[in-house]
Amino acid sequence: MLTVQYSRAHTHVKFNAVEPGITATELGGGGDPGSHPGRPASVSAQVVAKLAMIGLDGPTGTFQEDQGELGW
Repeated sequence: MLTVQYSRAHTHVKFNAVEPGITATELGGGGDPGSHPGRPASVSAQVVAKLAMIGLDGPTGTFQEDQGELGW
């Protein structure tokens, strides 16, 4: 809801939430990223990078994952 409210209040800025999936990082508590069940950070980062580079006609107030927009 915060994403939607920000997108409505600041229409000159794009606000989108991103769900990058389970990612193999030390933050997940697995220690060695190679032993973590998640996917590589470089794969998870693709959806984040895609939204970071959207143009003026791109989405705002959405929740995104690899396959596109998720419903709230």
